[in-house]
Amino acid sequence: MQLAIVLIVLGLILGLPTIAYRYSRPRRPGEPFGHVRTVLLSLSLIGLLLVIVGAALYLGG
Repeated sequence: MQLAIVLIVLGLILGLPTIAYRYSRPRRPGEPFGHVRTVLLSLSLIGLLLVIVGAALYLGG
């Protein structure tokens, strides 16, 4: 139970920098994707996986 909540919270925290960066520096058409956006996207994907696993643990038992 506690592990599930920790995974969900950690996953949400990992997604926050991507959301903040996206709204502070929107991508213009034709602009290359860039290293920073790639790293932040990777963090968001890891965070999403943590949220999914946490939710499965929470709902599963």
